[in-house]
Amino acid sequence: MEDDPAWHSPSGEDDPFESWVLDDSFVQSAEVVEPTSADRERIARQANLQRMLADQSAAQENQFNANRRFAPGEDDLSWATGDDEFAAPRRKRTWLKLSAALVILSVVAVYVLAQFIPLSVSVLGLNGAPDQPSGGEVPGDMTFSDSRVNPNPQTAQTSDTGLLRPDGWPSASAEQQSTPLGLPGEVPDGGGTHGFIQMQPDGVTPVAYDPCRPIHYVTRPDGAPDGGDQLITEAVARVSQATGLVFINDGATDEAPSEQRDSFLPERYGDRWAPVLIAWSNPTESPDLGGDGSGDSADSTLEILGYAGSSSAGYAEDSDPGAADSSGQQIFVSGGLTLDGPDFAELLSERGGYAEARATVMHELGHLVGLDHVSDESQLMSPTLSGDLTDFASGDLEGLAVLGQGQCLADI
Repeated sequence: MEDDPAWHSPSGEDDPFESWVLDDSFVQSAEVVEPTSADRERIARQANLQRMLADQSAAQENQFNANRRFAPGEDDLSWATGDDEFAAPRRKRTWLKLSAALVILSVVAVYVLAQFIPLSVSVLGLNGAPDQPSGGEVPGDMTFSDSRVNPNPQTAQTSDTGLLRPDGWPSASAEQQSTPLGLPGEVPDGGGTHGFIQMQPDGVTPVAYDPCRPIHYVTRPDGAPDGGDQLITEAVARVSQATGLVFINDGATDEAPSEQRDSFLPERYGDRWAPVLIAWSNPTESPDLGGDGSGDSADSTLEILGYAGSSSAGYAEDSDPGAADSSGQQIFVSGGLTLDGPDFAELLSERGGYAEARATVMHELGHLVGLDHVSDESQLMSPTLSGDLTDFASGDLEGLAVLGQGQCLADI
């Protein structure tokens, strides 16, 4: 190229190497650089690594070809019949699979049997549905309801091998824990007036829900006022905070309120105690709601905004299955709360009505978990509604804390 006068660099400038002559003298004058020992070691390692990779690739290819060569064909039944040298390993793998299957079946069988072999308890009984209200309302513009509960349990005989659950009972709860799920809230110093709906045979301890399992509830929304869902949610949360009991909302239901509701409804709710039913209703459907015509004057009419109660189950230690006196512990297992939709809608339309409406639902939930009416008008569990009292007072909180520390009875 140096003899070609037409050659120029791409930029149009003269070639800076034009004067260089690459002849033998130039090559001989070039500096000879010997590789260092570190360079030679690095080159050797790279060569060894390439040979190792090539050997691994060749070994994998050979193994692949061998597997193809000795794999059985479609007509080769020797592996299935055990007529060749490969039969023994295959039989061994088959027996291992059969042994594993037998172990799994045994574990499942033991688990199933365990569900039907209860622990040893002498005699069991279940309360019926709540009774009608006793009718002890205090006159006023509006009142809460009396609670509903049946304290007389039935009994069932047991066998020598363990617990015989009555026909009207579901299986033992799979949600039962060994310790309470929550802790009751703080109680103001000194406490206050409170009462309980149902007492244990000792006459001192109240009947309560099992704190070691959650309380499930469903809501019938038909006839609910605007904001009804929020009222129930906030009231349930407040009772849960005061008692430590855990509530689980199972959603909506179309079950209507009834005077005699069974505690076990397997066709509707499956193999468990029926969830608490919170139902919005009206005086036509539920005659115990609304005004009953009483009062000091035509302008003062008694209004029942709602009623609530729970049914209990328990066991008796008396060996006589016909004994009417239950000496064992009882727990609430289900219940119901019925609220007057039209009256709540009217209350919510008034100024400050939401706080009063929420307090009313809290009052009824107090009945549900076991609180009774008290004559102290400074407590929320007073029968009459006071617009100035919108939360549980000291006596209410003390009673709710006691109800949150009931017995944990996994057998019921």
